[in-house]
Amino acid sequence: YLWYLDMTPEPRFTLSEEAKSFLGEMDMSKEVTIILCDQKHVWESQSLQLEVLKTALDIEKDFPNVKVTYTDGTPAEYIDITAEMISDFNTTITRLVNSQ
Repeated sequence: YLWYLDMTPEPRFTLSEEAKSFLGEMDMSKEVTIILCDQKHVWESQSLQLEVLKTALDIEKDFPNVKVTYTDGTPAEYIDITAEMISDFNTTITRLVNSQ
Protein backbone atom coordinates (compact mmCIF):
# COMPACT_ATOMS: atom_id res chain seq x y z
CA TYR A 1 0.00 0.00 0.00
CA LEU A 2 1.16 3.53 -0.68
CA TRP A 3 0.80 6.00 2.17
CA TYR A 4 0.91 9.76 1.76
CA LEU A 5 1.39 12.38 4.44
CA ASP A 6 -0.80 15.44 4.73
CA MET A 7 1.34 18.32 5.92
CA THR A 8 -1.54 20.74 6.53
CA PRO A 9 -1.62 22.48 9.93
CA GLU A 10 -4.52 20.37 11.21
CA PRO A 11 -3.07 17.70 10.01
CA ARG A 12 -6.01 16.29 8.13
CA PHE A 13 -6.32 14.28 4.95
CA THR A 14 -8.97 15.84 2.74
CA LEU A 15 -10.59 14.93 -0.53
CA SER A 16 -9.69 17.05 -3.53
CA GLU A 17 -12.47 18.69 -5.50
CA GLU A 18 -11.65 16.26 -8.33
CA ALA A 19 -12.17 13.29 -6.02
CA LYS A 20 -15.47 14.72 -4.75
CA SER A 21 -16.59 15.29 -8.33
CA PHE A 22 -15.62 11.72 -9.26
CA LEU A 23 -17.54 10.32 -6.29
CA GLY A 24 -20.49 12.60 -7.09
CA GLU A 25 -20.71 11.08 -10.56
CA MET A 26 -21.29 7.59 -9.14
CA ASP A 27 -24.64 5.91 -9.58
CA MET A 28 -26.16 6.76 -6.18
CA SER A 29 -28.43 3.73 -6.38
CA LYS A 30 -25.34 1.51 -6.01
CA GLU A 31 -24.04 1.03 -2.49
CA VAL A 32 -20.30 1.44 -1.94
CA THR A 33 -18.71 -0.15 1.11
CA ILE A 34 -15.38 0.99 2.52
CA ILE A 35 -14.06 -2.02 4.43
CA LEU A 36 -11.46 -1.26 7.07
CA CYS A 37 -9.65 -4.47 7.91
CA ASP A 38 -9.30 -4.24 11.67
CA GLN A 39 -11.46 -3.42 14.63
CA LYS A 40 -12.62 0.20 14.96
CA HIS A 41 -10.66 0.81 18.18
CA VAL A 42 -7.43 -0.14 16.36
CA TRP A 43 -8.14 2.43 13.63
CA GLU A 44 -8.79 5.02 16.33
CA SER A 45 -5.65 4.24 18.34
CA GLN A 46 -2.95 4.82 15.72
CA SER A 47 -2.44 8.33 14.35
CA LEU A 48 -1.96 7.52 10.66
CA GLN A 49 -4.77 4.99 10.64
CA LEU A 50 -6.97 7.51 12.45
CA GLU A 51 -6.51 9.97 9.59
CA VAL A 52 -7.52 7.28 7.07
CA LEU A 53 -10.55 6.49 9.26
CA LYS A 54 -11.55 10.17 9.45
CA THR A 55 -11.33 10.47 5.66
CA ALA A 56 -13.47 7.35 5.18
CA LEU A 57 -16.05 8.69 7.64
CA ASP A 58 -16.08 12.05 5.83
CA ILE A 59 -16.81 10.24 2.57
CA GLU A 60 -19.57 8.26 4.28
CA LYS A 61 -21.07 11.49 5.65
CA ASP A 62 -20.99 13.29 2.28
CA PHE A 63 -22.23 10.43 0.09
CA PRO A 64 -25.39 8.62 1.24
CA ASN A 65 -24.61 5.48 -0.75
CA VAL A 66 -21.22 4.97 0.98
CA LYS A 67 -20.94 2.90 4.16
CA VAL A 68 -17.88 2.25 6.33
CA THR A 69 -17.56 -1.17 7.95
CA TYR A 70 -14.91 -2.88 10.06
CA THR A 71 -13.74 -6.48 9.90
CA ASP A 72 -11.02 -8.71 11.27
CA GLY A 73 -10.52 -10.12 7.77
CA THR A 74 -7.70 -9.38 5.36
CA PRO A 75 -8.06 -7.17 2.27
CA ALA A 76 -7.61 -10.18 -0.02
CA GLU A 77 -10.85 -11.66 1.30
CA TYR A 78 -12.84 -8.70 -0.02
CA ILE A 79 -11.15 -7.82 -3.29
CA ASP A 80 -12.43 -9.27 -6.54
CA ILE A 81 -10.59 -7.23 -9.15
CA THR A 82 -10.34 -8.01 -12.84
CA ALA A 83 -7.65 -6.73 -15.21
CA GLU A 84 -10.30 -4.55 -16.88
CA MET A 85 -11.18 -2.92 -13.54
CA ILE A 86 -7.49 -2.17 -12.87
CA SER A 87 -7.12 -0.65 -16.33
CA ASP A 88 -10.23 1.52 -15.81
CA PHE A 89 -8.97 2.61 -12.39
CA ASN A 90 -5.51 3.50 -13.71
CA THR A 91 -7.07 5.49 -16.56
CA THR A 92 -9.22 7.43 -14.09
CA ILE A 93 -6.30 8.13 -11.76
CA THR A 94 -4.12 9.25 -14.69
CA ARG A 95 -6.88 11.57 -15.88
CA LEU A 96 -7.26 13.10 -12.40
CA VAL A 97 -3.52 13.57 -11.93
CA ASN A 98 -3.02 15.07 -15.39
CA SER A 99 -5.88 17.54 -14.89
CA GLN A 100 -4.09 19.26 -12.00
